[in-house]
Amino acid sequence: MFLWQTEHFVPSGYTRCQQVSARFQRDHTEGKLRYIGSDYLHNYPILCVADGMPGNCLTDRNGKKEVLVTLLPEHDPAKELAEAIAIRDRAGSNYLLYR
Repeated sequence: MFLWQTEHFVPSGYTRCQQVSARFQRDHTEGKLRYIGSDYLHNYPILCVADGMPGNCLTDRNGKKEVLVTLLPEHDPAKELAEAIAIRDRAGSNYLLYR
């Protein structure tokens, strides 16, 4: 679902993929990954575990947002979320999309 094409974040590439994958897996295992939302944290757009669709980001017991992935500053998190949902929906369809 995500393709890492930037060196903006440290660590980048494979390590970042492992970290984000671990967050998705943890939240799925804990039963919290029912909804994904979008917001900002420290002026960065984020995708987060949410309380509904559309919804607010959930917070952990320390009051920190349940961040799944941090996006580049110039990205619109709501648009990125909509694109991720569209990709998921196409993956579950009965047809292949060729471009």
